[in-house]
Amino acid sequence: MSTSSAQADSIPLADLPEGVMRPKVLANGKRVVLLRTGESVRAFHDACPHMGADLGEATFCRKTSTIRCKWHGYLFDHDGRFLENPNEKMMRLLRVETEHYKPGTAPRFRLAVVPCRVESGRVLVGGEP
Repeated sequence: MSTSSAQADSIPLADLPEGVMRPKVLANGKRVVLLRTGESVRAFHDACPHMGADLGEATFCRKTSTIRCKWHGYLFDHDGRFLENPNEKMMRLLRVETEHYKPGTAPRFRLAVVPCRVESGRVLVGGEP
């Protein structure tokens, strides 16, 4: 997915520390978080899909390349795919299958990706695809 540099916010790559979820408000008012790993940067909407917590407070584990929401512990891979709800392990014994609750059904949460790319030492975020 390409990003038009004329319509994208531009941030120096050197301003983004590696392995830190860095919140940023774009010129259009949208809140995103940026995650730098090496020379690569990923951008996500600044809201956990579970209950909307700020992802700027999430932690990134370099060893496992995972993002953990600070609020409820939901775990995502570095591309935003849902991996784990830690509460499921703890609550499994208390939950009983009903018409509306199926314990074996995984939630379809995913971090919302924002287009971005690195070009000439700058991170271009947002813009039109």
